[in-house]
Amino acid sequence: MKNRINLITMTDLIDFQKICEDTEGKIEVYCGKNGYRTNAKSILGCMAALEYEDMWVESEVDIYSKIQKWVINGEDGVNIHE
Repeated sequence: MKNRINLITMTDLIDFQKICEDTEGKIEVYCGKNGYRTNAKSILGCMAALEYEDMWVESEVDIYSKIQKWVINGEDGVNIHE
């Protein structure tokens, strides 16, 4: 499963990381522009990912229902569930 995401605040980051930490399987946050990857279960990895211009999450299991508030739609960067 791959989704483009947008984490803006520290609360977003902490909540997102906690969901990832509590989910089985490999979950990574990566930059769509240069391919840098970090472990989404790591708070430091998620903090580093805040610098990514084009942030995506990739997981072995479907976590969409858990992270849908951070998923963005299209090139305009608008969140689907605002």
